[in-house]
Amino acid sequence: MHELNHRLKNTLSVIQSIVTQSLRSASSIEDAASTLQDRIAAYSRAHDILMHENWSNTDLATVVKTTASSLGLEGSPRFMSSGPSVELDPQAALAIALVLHELGTNARKYGALSNADGIITMRWTVVGQASEPVVEATWAESGGPKVLPPTKKGFGSKLITASLASFGDLSVDYVETGLIVKLRSPLEKLQRHLESACR
Repeated sequence: MHELNHRLKNTLSVIQSIVTQSLRSASSIEDAASTLQDRIAAYSRAHDILMHENWSNTDLATVVKTTASSLGLEGSPRFMSSGPSVELDPQAALAIALVLHELGTNARKYGALSNADGIITMRWTVVGQASEPVVEATWAESGGPKVLPPTKKGFGSKLITASLASFGDLSVDYVETGLIVKLRSPLEKLQRHLESACR
């Protein structure tokens, strides 16, 4: 019950933040409603993955595949992903799922998915010594409209940074040919809650 209470409080805290920031940055009631529905649905899908795994660990590839499916890109040549098996604890899985949803939504509105030619590649690898492995993951867009750095950070950008900051080094590059987001994270930071999640 204590563990359930802890998870519930964390979930409500995230949803409260999503609601507050989405309303703050919305241009209209309709925009706020649509954005809230999409973000909460993405969070819900991530919970579904974890519930299927008995709220223990899940694989990064599963989180990526679920995102592709939610964008209507499962099996599409416009979304390519590859990488070795990387187990994530529930906290990391939820954070990455939210970030991937946000990146996909932005790609559809402004980036590689906003035209008929753009593509997204999501690749990850594990580097470093066996005793201290590091996960390097990259989201790269190409073939979309010319990219310009935003004049101000919206909630999406803040969510991406805040969600991944505790896991490692994050870089967001607004390259003219397409957005590139890179995360370099010690594997243990992505798995630090696995033991308690498996109890």
